Amino acid sequence: MTTLWYVVPAPAKVIVVRQDELGLDDLVFYLVDLPAGRVPREFLLQLHIAVANVGGRKAVVSKVTIEAFFDVAGRMVDLPGATKTHRATRYTQRSGWRDGHYSFENEMEPGPWLLAPDDVITLRFRCRRGVDWSASFGLPELRAIHDHLHAPIACARGTVVWREGSAVREDAFEVVVKTVQQEEYVQALRNLTKNFTVLPSIPHQPFDIE
Repeated sequence: MTTLWYVVPAPAKVIVVRQDELGLDDLVFYLVDLPAGRVPREFLLQLHIAVANVGGRKAVVSKVTIEAFFDVAGRMVDLPGATKTHRATRYTQRSGWRDGHYSFENEMEPGPWLLAPDDVITLRFRCRRGVDWSASFGLPELRAIHDHLHAPIACARGTVVWREGSAVREDAFEVVVKTVQQEEYVQALRNLTKNFTVLPSIPHQPFDIE
């Protein structure tokens, strides 16, 4: 039995963990200083995870998704204006000189990804939404954003779908989400609207939707 233990590889096993060692913030709420005061604008989700095969056989990771965010009290939180499910991609940046000209490239790989035993890759969830203060944001819309975000987001839960040979597996995971200025963002919405009774006159604040 001891000989078989060392000769026969253990099954593949895929895990998902937050990459704490990167020291990055996962969900940043941006405010701009205008004559009206501090004005909420976009929020950016940029959550990095490590996906590792800790088993003894190859595995194919088909997709990694976040299905829900939760606040500190365990209540589900939707990111206003965003899709319900967020899918991870592999993101690569390259820069350098080509034919005497400086070049910069961004590449996104949606998967699947092949992981040998002990392999690990970094994937990223990215989404940019928020308030651009166009005519589409009235008091009801601003109040809905406030109500979605009034409690700090603490974690995300999702699913990794992976294959070993003919077997397809789905495993749940949970990762901590570190937010920046979420409370200031919702407080500014209350202040600018005088507790959602007055629509402030704020010029259009465009940003790129992602």
